[in-house]
Amino acid sequence: MAVRRVSNFINPDAYLLRVDWSKGEVAALSLYSRFPQPPSESLFQAIMAHARPFRWDGRSPEAIASILGVAGPRGMGMRVSKNGNRHVALYYKVTSKIEELDEQLVGKLLHECKAPMELASQVTRDLKALYSPGELGVVGIDSESDNGTGAVKFDPSNVLFDKARRFLSTKSISPAILERLRAISNILRSQVLTYLGLKYGRNGFAGWKAYFSTEPCLLMKPDLPFIETRNHAHPTFGMAHN
Repeated sequence: MAVRRVSNFINPDAYLLRVDWSKGEVAALSLYSRFPQPPSESLFQAIMAHARPFRWDGRSPEAIASILGVAGPRGMGMRVSKNGNRHVALYYKVTSKIEELDEQLVGKLLHECKAPMELASQVTRDLKALYSPGELGVVGIDSESDNGTGAVKFDPSNVLFDKARRFLSTKSISPAILERLRAISNILRSQVLTYLGLKYGRNGFAGWKAYFSTEPCLLMKPDLPFIETRNHAHPTFGMAHN
């Protein structure tokens, strides 16, 4: 009912439904909604009033927007797990160039999430190694958890698989998981991750997700010759909050 009330109130212009599976069972459901326009502070408060029992615990969305140099959040994610835990995240579309990303900006974002600003140097190095030249793109902010801290999320796009693998191996991701990721990449015949989602919180690196955007109708049969006329056979498709 909360999701229906929010959807009717904000009338999103795009949706993305995500289902998390674990051992053959649904572990969580997430709905990402894109705002027609970035909401003001008062409008966001009205949105969250319609979202109860979901709630936003954290700094003002306008404070985050000011750091990122944007008008406000572009979208919102609402997730519920199978055990009933609820979570909200806000997403900002940042058009500034990746070259403008520095330790000062990253440190401010970490501070807003109640994470140590001393992590800014390592986080900035991580991001600079993964992003391609161009816009920073989507930055996500998680609502604070029960321990009183939030998290900041980045989504480098079109990350070469080998580059992603090398990065993840430095974060103690097991070789078995990386091999499973390679198998998925081979099945989809993709040499890039459409997005590599990265999360940073109070203790630094806090998690990752790999996204593949594919159009099966565009996949060529292995035995057919073809001429590639563009850099990426599978262009980046925008997420609902993009």
